[in-house]
Amino acid sequence: MKKTGMKYLLFIILLMAVLSAGCIFVKNNNPPIPPTPQIVYVTVSPVSATQVSVNPPVTLNRMTEVVATIAVTDADLQVFRTHIDERAAQGFDISVAEAKYNEALQKIDSARSRTSNQVTEALADLKAASVAINDGENSLK
Repeated sequence: MKKTGMKYLLFIILLMAVLSAGCIFVKNNNPPIPPTPQIVYVTVSPVSATQVSVNPPVTLNRMTEVVATIAVTDADLQVFRTHIDERAAQGFDISVAEAKYNEALQKIDSARSRTSNQVTEALADLKAASVAINDGENSLK
C-alpha cells in the first residue's frame, strides 16, 4: 500500500510541475500582427567598390498597374491588327498602319521586359504604344 501511495504522490507532483511550467496550457501574450497594406520592393545595386545605390522602392500597386496596362494595350493592338487586315482586304494602302503596328508591338514587348525598378519606363513604353496604335488607326481612315 505504501508503494501505491508513493506512485500517486509522485504522479501528482509531476502533474503539478508540468502544469506550473506551462507545458500544457500555453498562452500567447503577443498582440496580433496587423496585415501589411502593400508590398514594397527595394533594389540595391553596386555602383562602385565603395558605393551602393538604393533604387526607389516600387510598390506592388505600381507593378499591378503596369501588368494591367500591358493587358489593355495588348488588347488594343489586337483590335488594331484586325482593322489593318480588314483595310488590306479592301485594297487600302496599309504601309503606315503596319509601321505603327510594329512600333506599338516593340514598345509593348519592351514594357514586358522591364524590371520592377523600371516601372516609369514601362509605363512610358505603354503610352508610346498607345500613341502608335491611335496614329495607325487614324492612318486607316
